[in-house]
Amino acid sequence: MDVIIEKSDQLASLLISSHFDRSGHRAVSYSIREVIRNTFEHSHSEVCYFCGQKYKDGSVELAIFDEGRGILPSLSEAYNLVEDAEGLRTVIKPGVSRMSDKDTRANIFGNSGFGLFVLSELGRCFGYFNLASGSANIKINSKAYTEGIQPELPGTFISLRFNNAPKSFSGTLDDIVSSGEAEALESGNITSASKLSRLSNDQV
Repeated sequence: MDVIIEKSDQLASLLISSHFDRSGHRAVSYSIREVIRNTFEHSHSEVCYFCGQKYKDGSVELAIFDEGRGILPSLSEAYNLVEDAEGLRTVIKPGVSRMSDKDTRANIFGNSGFGLFVLSELGRCFGYFNLASGSANIKINSKAYTEGIQPELPGTFISLRFNNAPKSFSGTLDDIVSSGEAEALESGNITSASKLSRLSNDQV
């Protein structure tokens, strides 16, 4: 895990624009870390591919792709799902994970099903979030949630764009996690985010 944190910080530093302060760096680094962590915990892939772009207007975009088993086969270990689009809709809900919540609260590295929920909310608030796997994709921004179909994609593709950075990433993260825990409680999913999902890299 230390290697993922270190690499996430290094990649974030390459992408950060001049108007992205320390809080912006935390947001980008956290996002890279969560996607990479998610890949190795769920995809059965030993490799993931990362690319990033810093634009002239100061916005930052990152994308990560793996050639693993995809979201639907992974989630189907715990949920009765049939279609790829159903898997994407499910996986961005808070507290949704193929893993049980055993020891999640006690283990800082425990999976709690909040990673993609947090990333989708960051995209909605600060740019956009795109998720694709199998024959389906979804895109979320401040104005819309859209679903689409595509040629069969092996593995999972995630992209996230920050048009601007949170003024206080720790406060933003706390707000997103708290709202997610309330939503998860209502739906009967895992109700507490893991310690790692609550922390930026410089707090771990």
